[in-house]
Amino acid sequence: TLGLASPITGMKSVTGMVGPMARDVDSLALCMRALLCDDMFRLDPTVPPLPFNEEAYSSSAPLRIGYYDGDGYFQPSPSMRRAVQETKKLLQEAGHTLIPFTPPRIDYVVDELFTRGLFSDGAANLLDKFKGDIVDPTLKSQINCYRLPILVKKILALILKPVYPRIARDLNALCGVG
Repeated sequence: TLGLASPITGMKSVTGMVGPMARDVDSLALCMRALLCDDMFRLDPTVPPLPFNEEAYSSSAPLRIGYYDGDGYFQPSPSMRRAVQETKKLLQEAGHTLIPFTPPRIDYVVDELFTRGLFSDGAANLLDKFKGDIVDPTLKSQINCYRLPILVKKILALILKPVYPRIARDLNALCGVG
């Protein structure tokens, strides 16, 4: 990650990552063979030592593959949903078993882990980046919400909870940690 810049300096909860891109699966497998080796695991202690599984890659046995085309929180675009369905169909035609699932506790993941992690400082760092600058009109309502005092966010969350529980959870998550 040398030279990789984070979107917000100091943010540890959502880090930028790079990954391999290739024209075909065999090229990606070659890359992963090189990356998932003992030397690499020693160089980066944050990478779990999971070596490339040659047996799984070269096997022609049918696979059981879990999939979803919506997580129950964010609405996927029609093209994304279609891409998942087309891929599902092709995999089934190739003899694989496709098993639908719903990611567990998605509300908790988005509100408590993602939003609270991203805005653990109550969005202070993000708001600091906008000081003295023009805010794009499409972001104005979002930024204004971040600027609300914590007490106001908590009161609004309490009022909105019976009618708009998701907005109430978002407001509570924006209050920061601690």
